[in-house]
Amino acid sequence: MKILSENEFALHLDEAIHQVGLLKSQYAGDRTLESILAQLEHLKKWVADQNGLTEAQKDRFTMGLLAQRELRGDDPVLADVVIALHNYLMANISTIE
Repeated sequence: MKILSENEFALHLDEAIHQVGLLKSQYAGDRTLESILAQLEHLKKWVADQNGLTEAQKDRFTMGLLAQRELRGDDPVLADVVIALHNYLMANISTIE
């Protein structure tokens, strides 16, 4: 999956937050799901605020790696969405500095 526009990014981000939130409620205390959800929510806030990310802040996003490692077996579609969001962030969101 590849995200091609800001609008597509925003739609997939909302859906990923919803889906990871559902999984988190099913698997309470799962630190990986908590981390992925926190990163997605932070990313949504950043997009809404239009505050720039520094390169160091951008580098702290690991949701794609976590999704590849932890979600791929249980929910490959959700894993693909989270990975695509991460890839879009890395390739298309500029940093400030």
